[in-house]
Amino acid sequence: MSIPIHFKPGVVAYNMHDRTGEILAAAQKAYRMAGLTYVTVTSMREGLHSVPMSAHYDGRAIDFRTRFDDSTVQFSNEIKKEIQAILIHELGDKFYVRIEALHIHVHLKDE
Repeated sequence: MSIPIHFKPGVVAYNMHDRTGEILAAAQKAYRMAGLTYVTVTSMREGLHSVPMSAHYDGRAIDFRTRFDDSTVQFSNEIKKEIQAILIHELGDKFYVRIEALHIHVHLKDE
């Protein structure tokens, strides 16, 4: 059973890499297995990113919120680490998964 995917207003989801669907499916599974009822995408292609050659700019990255949409309180570190571990397991070594201050960043590595 999958859980809903919410998109933060303004997320640009067009011209994404073909394999980003795998990231979304893995995130649904990871958040569900961590006991959550939905996952929120906070960034795809839009915005400014901390790395000049960010995988966001060519449609290979997705960021996921690490708090509930109606709260400012972050998930516990244990929940974030559980989500990260499931994402790594589900996606394998072709993808990079990193916990950042306000989100979990996932991107397809250079092929």
